[in-house]
Amino acid sequence: MAYKNDKKTNKPLGFELIRDAMSSNTVDNFGVILLFGREQLLVKMYQDRIINRYVNPAVRDFDLEIIEEPSSADTILNALEMLPMMSPKRVVVVDHFKGFDAAKDTVASLTDYISKSMNPSTVLIFVQDEVKKTSALYKAIQKLGSAFEMESLPRPALQNWISGKLEETIRKYVADDSRQMDQSVINAIIERSGYLSDAGSDLYEIDNIIDIICAYAGQGKMPTVSDVEACTDTITEVIIWDLLDAVSIGNKERGLYMLETMLLQGESIFGLLALLIGQFEIMMGVKEMQALRYTDQQMLKALNQKSMFRVNKLAGYARKYDLKQLMDLVSMLYTVDKHIKTGVYPETLALTMCIASM
Repeated sequence: MAYKNDKKTNKPLGFELIRDAMSSNTVDNFGVILLFGREQLLVKMYQDRIINRYVNPAVRDFDLEIIEEPSSADTILNALEMLPMMSPKRVVVVDHFKGFDAAKDTVASLTDYISKSMNPSTVLIFVQDEVKKTSALYKAIQKLGSAFEMESLPRPALQNWISGKLEETIRKYVADDSRQMDQSVINAIIERSGYLSDAGSDLYEIDNIIDIICAYAGQGKMPTVSDVEACTDTITEVIIWDLLDAVSIGNKERGLYMLETMLLQGESIFGLLALLIGQFEIMMGVKEMQALRYTDQQMLKALNQKSMFRVNKLAGYARKYDLKQLMDLVSMLYTVDKHIKTGVYPETLALTMCIASM
């Protein structure tokens, strides 16, 4: 099997550079920051850390502006003129700007602004999947030293990340736990996920795998290699959670990619529908029971679940929707199931349309 990023390198990784810039306060000198690359979990993580560094939660609605897929540079420039209200800095997040693929003259006003006239009380964050590194906008940001590519992690960094994630997940329930992570468990997660293979997974998928493994092992218990093997045999549920991650934050492109991945692996349309319906029905139940102030044990019993890991995971998704939206989504999934069985729509088309409308 071919492996990627399995060789030692002296070149710092993108997440290490932005991490060090934040710990040394060098990041405070950056008026514009570009976060991009394959590991969108790291992109989102550092986007949130930068926002939390500068924006006062009490005035978040005023001092944080998120612009999704702006049609022109003027939209961004207008947002940069505002001053912060009660925060150290105002943050403007630009999510997927096509200017990184545009001709130089199309973004000339923006590149000039960020190179020469950036408001010192504002931080501009560009968030992208990939960028054209020959583009004028990328070169302008790179020249400032604030372009950070979140590439796939090599084995040593991946081992550290998995160890940290396992400790964080377990210690939610056992605050004084001092046990060391078993290296064989970490290696099993890496191998079973296929992360280091050329067609491997990403950190979102490993994040979900770890949640499932910890849920399977039991609250506060150290997972074993056997737990890893048992859970990764049911990898479809991992990808379903990855799909829910995507649609719950509005990333439909990734959601559709995960759907395509499962279909290419030979998963049944009706099996996927059943899993999705089951997850959304649990979300509905969690939403209703939280409003009624059920205890954890009462929720576990009512939902017929064995672990709060799964319930808490789905509760996180549920927060993105109100109860009516969840009911509408479940109704839509049942309708899709009916339309497929009665031949109203072809199987793949029906489920693709469903994911796209979530």
